[in-house]
Parts: sequence; structure tokens; C-alpha cells
Amino acid sequence: MNCLVVGASGYLGSRLVTALESQGHQVMRVGGPFSLRGVSGYAWAEGLYTAIQQELAPIDLVVYAAGRVVPSTSVTINEALRLDAMPLGELLASLSVLKRRPVFVLLSTAGAVYGPARAGEVLTESTPLAPLSVYGLVRTIMEQMLTWACQTRQVRGVVLRLSNVYGPAQRLNGPSAFIARAVEAAATGTPMELWGNGEQRKDFLFVDELPTAVSRAVEYAQSPAYEGGPTTFNVCRGSSDSLRDVMATIERIAGKPVPYRTVEAHSSDVSRVELSSERATKVLNWSSAFSLEQGLSQVWRGRQGA
Repeated sequence: MNCLVVGASGYLGSRLVTALESQGHQVMRVGGPFSLRGVSGYAWAEGLYTAIQQELAPIDLVVYAAGRVVPSTSVTINEALRLDAMPLGELLASLSVLKRRPVFVLLSTAGAVYGPARAGEVLTESTPLAPLSVYGLVRTIMEQMLTWACQTRQVRGVVLRLSNVYGPAQRLNGPSAFIARAVEAAATGTPMELWGNGEQRKDFLFVDELPTAVSRAVEYAQSPAYEGGPTTFNVCRGSSDSLRDVMATIERIAGKPVPYRTVEAHSSDVSRVELSSERATKVLNWSSAFSLEQGLSQVWRGRQGA
């Protein structure tokens, strides 16, 4: 397939580029300004997709893993729309004039769009969305933009609502980087910031599981079972752990404490995320195979250079 990965220089996007190329696919990359050092690709700027419309003509698959706004970013909704929704709109507009109907996989974020789960509540794809942050709101709007593109038969869309994805070599200042910061604190002895009391519950997904989920989503979108979409799937482990439980597991694996200092929880932080993976299991035949301890062990070994 001819593939376009938007956000190709990010943590998730770069992993997906590698996975697609290893499967023999041709990959066009779009990344942030100055972010594609050493590899061919396009640095996004306003008007890019109009300028490269001819290069988009043979694209069979778009994986959209881009986003400049993160949960803790203090921006207005107008600025967030300019940074994240506008580039998506430009791409969809460029694809709309092509004769092909590519598969379009949008990576969204489960916790941010659903908002907090009540005690005992499991969030499914039909749960009403209640984002707490500008980040969650703009992701919700982006999902709706893809819905419109599907309804007008421009693309065959799939939304993957990801839980907290973690893995080796994750940036310490990136989104969903709690595990990266906790592992770094254990390795260096430098205290990390722990938001709130640490009893927040999150669903943590090991990064190596994402490429298979994307592949299964593409297979589904290309199959007769696809019903027009976009079909939305939670891509998650399907079980949650408190931040303190995660720290305790890291301490057990590392044989070292995770030093921390408590700071006030950010208003954008979702305190409880309990996700159902049932739809992905039934429709995509995909489910998480890594336990939290297995994934954390790989992160720790990677940090130690093993």
C-alpha cells in the first residue's frame, strides 16, 4: 500500500512508520516543522496538502497521529482548533477531490474525550463524550470532522481511541509520559512530580501493541463488514491501575524506589479511566497481550540499555 503517516516524527507516528515499512508498504511522512531530520518527508505548514495534492493521489492509507496540543497545554479553544483541527481539515479537503477513497485511521485519546468515569463505570464507544480539557474538546471535534468525511464518502474512516500509551524511549515531557517519568526517577534518584494523591486510575497500553491494532483496523475498513463509519474502537488493555500501583511495580522491577514530590493535580487530569476493549476484540480480533508488568519490564530494560 501507499501510506501517509501524519505526525511521523512523534512517538507513536515514528513507531507506525517503522511497522508499515517493515511490512513492505511505501510511506510518505508529514511531521512538524524541523522534525524530520535525516529522513525524507514534508514539514507541515499551512497550504502543504494543496501543494502536494498530486503526491496524495495514490495514497491507500492515512494514519493521522499528529497533534500539537497536549492535555496540560494552556491554550484557548480557538488556538487549539488552529493548531490541531485546521491541519486535519486541510488534509480532508485535499483528499475530497481525489478519485480514491483511502482508509483513514485517526488516533484519538480515550480518557480525554470521555472525561472521568464514575466509580464502577466502564467506558464503551457509545458512552457520551464529556471532555474536561481543551485538548479533549478539540480531539472530539476532530473525530466529528472524520465522521463528516465518511458520510460524504471521501474516506473509509476508523477512530482508535487510545488509552495511555507507554514504552521505551518515550519523551519525558510528552503526553501520557507518567511511566517514562517514573522510570527515569527510579533510574536517576531525582524526584518526579506526582499529581494529586496518586490514586488516579488509568489504562496503560504498551506501545508495541499499537501497530497490530492499526493493521486490524485497516483490514476491517477494507472489508465488506465495514458499514460506512467512522467506526470507533477503544484500543486499551481493558483494565486500569492507580498511579501508585504503577510506581510500586516499577520499584519491584528496578529494585529501587521511585522518588517523588506531590504537586496539585492539573485541572485537565482525568481521575478515573476504566475502558472496555470488547468491541475491538469482537470486530477487529484484537486485544492487548502485554500485562503491565511485562511492559514496564521492557521499559526498565530499555532505560538501562539492556
